[in-house]
Amino acid sequence: MCSGLTSVTIGNSVTSIGGSSFSGCSALTSIVIPNSVTSIENYAFYKCTNLASITFGNSVTSVAWDAFNDCPALTSATFNCKAIGNWLKGKKSIKEVTIGNDVTSIGKQAFSGCSGLTSISIPNNVTSIGESAFYACSGLTSISIPNNVTSIGESAFYACSGLTSAIIGNRVTSIGKSAFKNCSGLTSVTIGNSVTSIGGSSFSGCSSLTSVTIPNSVTSIGDYAFSGCLGLTSLTIPNSVTSIGEAAFNMCSGLTSVTLNCKNIGRWFAEKKSIKEVILGDDVISIGFRAFYNCSGITTVTIGKGVTSIGGDAFWKCTGLTSINIPNSVTSIGSEAFRDCTGLTSVTIGNGVTSIGKYVFSGCSGLTFVSLNCKEIGDWFKEKKLIKEVILGDDVISIGNDAFNGCSSITSVTIPNSVTSIGDHAFSECSSLTSVTIPNSVTSIGNHAFSGCTGLTSVNIPNGVTSIENGLFSNCSGLTSVTISNNVNSIGDNAFYQCSGLKSITIGNSVNWIGSTAFYCKGSLVSIYVHSLTPPKTSAGVPFLTETFESTNLYVPTGTIEYYKKADCWKRFKNISEFDATDIKVATNENVFEVARYNINGKLISSPQKGVNIVKMSDGSIKKVLVK
Repeated sequence: MCSGLTSVTIGNSVTSIGGSSFSGCSALTSIVIPNSVTSIENYAFYKCTNLASITFGNSVTSVAWDAFNDCPALTSATFNCKAIGNWLKGKKSIKEVTIGNDVTSIGKQAFSGCSGLTSISIPNNVTSIGESAFYACSGLTSISIPNNVTSIGESAFYACSGLTSAIIGNRVTSIGKSAFKNCSGLTSVTIGNSVTSIGGSSFSGCSSLTSVTIPNSVTSIGDYAFSGCLGLTSLTIPNSVTSIGEAAFNMCSGLTSVTLNCKNIGRWFAEKKSIKEVILGDDVISIGFRAFYNCSGITTVTIGKGVTSIGGDAFWKCTGLTSINIPNSVTSIGSEAFRDCTGLTSVTIGNGVTSIGKYVFSGCSGLTFVSLNCKEIGDWFKEKKLIKEVILGDDVISIGNDAFNGCSSITSVTIPNSVTSIGDHAFSECSSLTSVTIPNSVTSIGNHAFSGCTGLTSVNIPNGVTSIENGLFSNCSGLTSVTISNNVNSIGDNAFYQCSGLKSITIGNSVNWIGSTAFYCKGSLVSIYVHSLTPPKTSAGVPFLTETFESTNLYVPTGTIEYYKKADCWKRFKNISEFDATDIKVATNENVFEVARYNINGKLISSPQKGVNIVKMSDGSIKKVLVK
């Protein structure tokens, strides 16, 4: 034991330093290992208590794990060997490390536990950083990984809590699992554009990280990769990413903005209630099942023009979402996709949608505005009682069964010329609807399509419709007059049942059948004009109330009165008169009804009298009617 030895020079011919060679040389302050040395054995410098610096030559390949045990003064190390092993593992006193140009690899646990290390410069010749190489180097504040490094091992910088910035070179292809895990002081990281995979838990617990840019080269992000990054506020994921692992962004409670460009979006952000803004780029194709489930903080979502499908439950319980615009590229929307989005007030659906699952907008109790451009409209908005405005685009062909059934706040709707069919109960119980214009393109209107529209004051039956279905306008108590065009040949059961405000009915010349209780209108029905030369057949259930037969004026074409007086049902009318139907077209204004009647001398009369009657209509027009 050479306790007084202060310096030693090792010759260039030495290839090995044997076990305990300098053990106990407590006065030794520095040592240079020449390039000839390849191995340093056990306890070679054990208890060299004043040894402050060591230089490893370029031939060293093997150093025993205990070669420098109990060297508490060791603060500086210089490496020139090709591969650095775990020779200084746990040396908390180490503050400065110099890596020479001959070094190509920093091995497993090389500086693990060197908590006193504050800085390190990695030269361009290094190509790999091994597993746990700088594990728990809590004093390290910054790291720059040069471009020649191609891989960063698992846990390479794990728990480097003092690290504030990291730059990962452009030749690194993979970041190992837990590579920067629990680097709680890390505020910024630059990921090189050759990285293809970010391993599981790579940046987990980096609570000070505020933003990260993931380059277009990355294809996979592992499980828990950014879990616990409490300070992360924004995130952009490029179109190259095809796989994101479980809980990759778990406990990122500060995340408010997410921009996604990857083709398929998985359930990566479900229940991230801090997220307020979601931007989906044009490279996105599908939004997966429960992708943003219960993200109650989201207020805006921008869906790119490349999206074709929105998965089931995709935005379920996004209660802060106020509006959604679904582009023309989307063809399918899964069941319950927007269920319980209670803050949603406005929905626009593009013309590409061909399939929508069940309960898509169920529980969207705040919905007030809907704009639809898809070809077929389903019952997606049934019972949405707050909807006030509906806009139907020129791509709409069919308004399906129950489409707006129970939407009691809708005040008006314009149906475009592209629409050909209106389904059963489509606008049933839309009690605030005051007017609706049905274009001539419509050829079929389903049962009860407008039943219970108590605010409706006028209707038009388009020329393409040949049948008025059962209950079509039943309980439309606001209707005052109805004109049924010459193209209609049948009127179904209960068609105008309980239209208590109805005063005038005009029936076109092609109607040959009227169903049971079709015009059971208890109220002030004044006149019925029938243009058919042959009395229409009627159901055994009788179309009219007894009071209608008693008090309402029935007008039939000149020369047909005797036929009507003999026909079932029609013969029950007490007041039947003829009128010249040949030069009187079926009115186009369905609000027009009889308001007064005069004889040929201009005297006001209360009921039809034989001879010429002059009838004044509500729109100011005058008719001459011949009563026989």
